[in-house]
Amino acid sequence: MLQFKYQTLTPTLSSSVANPQIDFKNSPFSRQLKLEKWHSQTPRLAGLSSFGIGGANSHFILEEGPTHHLENHKNNISLPYICTISAKNERALTSQKKSWLQYISRDNNESLHDICLSSNQGRKHFQYRWAATAENIDDLKSKLQKDARMPHSGRTSQKTAFLFTGQGAQCNQMGFELYQTYPVFKKTIDECEDILEPLLEHKLSDIIFVPEGHKNAPLIHQTAYTQPCLFAIEYALFQLWQSWGVKADIVVGHSVGEIVALCAAGIVSLEDGLRWIAKRGQLMQNVRSQGTMLAVIAPPNDLAQHIQEHHKKVSVAAHNGPKATVLSGDSQHIQSIQQALKKDGIVSQCLQVSHAFHSHHMDPMLDEYLSYTETIPFHEGNIPFISCVDGAMHQSLPNTNKYFN
Repeated sequence: MLQFKYQTLTPTLSSSVANPQIDFKNSPFSRQLKLEKWHSQTPRLAGLSSFGIGGANSHFILEEGPTHHLENHKNNISLPYICTISAKNERALTSQKKSWLQYISRDNNESLHDICLSSNQGRKHFQYRWAATAENIDDLKSKLQKDARMPHSGRTSQKTAFLFTGQGAQCNQMGFELYQTYPVFKKTIDECEDILEPLLEHKLSDIIFVPEGHKNAPLIHQTAYTQPCLFAIEYALFQLWQSWGVKADIVVGHSVGEIVALCAAGIVSLEDGLRWIAKRGQLMQNVRSQGTMLAVIAPPNDLAQHIQEHHKKVSVAAHNGPKATVLSGDSQHIQSIQQALKKDGIVSQCLQVSHAFHSHHMDPMLDEYLSYTETIPFHEGNIPFISCVDGAMHQSLPNTNKYFN
């Protein structure tokens, strides 16, 4: 393997004297007696034999692997790498760090990408762990030398939850550097684009990755496009984290994110999920009554009086946390509530949305939407899914018509 790597032929051990029974001159074979470059216009081939003392013989024919050219920086993207080191105890971890420092301090022409790939994926992960981000080799050396923090002792009982966001987080060129840099992320986005192509007027990449000022830039904020774009980015991020070994034990999502969570859990296929989100976005886009939404740093109980004063015009769209509430409704009534909250010293912010989602504004599209959800095949999931409707954990979806109503 090293001869492949360095394209160099090394002398064969104990072969200075040839076996007289072998006619090398009249055969295609020769002895390698000196160190020399291995020149070849085609992929190099080599044979590897193993002869067991008990008579078991094996022979492998190996072909040189393709040369990979890293393209991380061809678009002037400077990304930090994560280097992880682990061991069974603190002393062994310190020894591992020293060994890595000695290795990268040699002039071995190794790239930071290869070093981190080897440390992260080529080694078993033990309980005592050290990690650092680095921009280059010298940065990693410095952190291996100076980092005196106590190593973390991992707890195997910890679980990881993936939370998928709703609309309002979108922006032009979101995920652009990830798309240029990570093949897993790019492959997932491209797959989503292929599925959505017959369902959308514009290609996914022509909506997400265009800069501000481009003629297509405003499309990202039209819900018919926003929802499929957010779905694709969130699902691609899920696949990227999975490829790094960060596996989800539980998934949960809000609004658009709930459909992504169902796909991540295996309850809905990617193709069905994308068709579903495209249909949802188009139905909502066609709702004439637009309205707006307001994120408020306060619990719903503190907003009850304000909501009551605008009865049937404003409602609680989501209770996201102990002090995180989203209101939705008529634009002028939302603006009135925002002004009143400002006087009370309560922080709020209008969301970048085209409609007043999760409010009475969506009533005109409900019948068609519910009819469509009845056509979606739902499966038994492989990751537990937490519902935003009842807060319970599910392996499959409850009664769909009741759930989505």
